[in-house]
Formats: sequence, structure tokens, C-alpha cells
Amino acid sequence: MARIEPNDIAFSREMSIANPLWGAPRIHGELLKLGIEIGQTSVAKYMARRRGPPSQG
Repeated sequence: MARIEPNDIAFSREMSIANPLWGAPRIHGELLKLGIEIGQTSVAKYMARRRGPPSQG
């Protein structure tokens, strides 16, 4: 099993915060386009959890 770099974890987490409507598959795909090798389940594991539903306003 390959070790995931802390910078990659932080970047995937930042992406999940900046794009709250994106799920793990979308973030995973964008990271692959940037050349960051990380599994989709790892992205889901380190994503920021939403506190509540997005606002409707």
C-alpha cells in the first residue's frame, strides 16, 4: 500500500471545502487530472464533513 502525502490529503480537503457540492468521485477525478495519485475512498475519508444542508437562498 502506498503512503498518501500529507499535502495531497490537505489539498483534497481544501477542494471539498471550496466545492461543497462536489462528491468524492468528482474530487478524485480532478486530482487525477492534476497528476495526484490518490484513491477515491481515500478522498472520501479525508473530505470535510458538512454540518448541515446547503442554504436555499
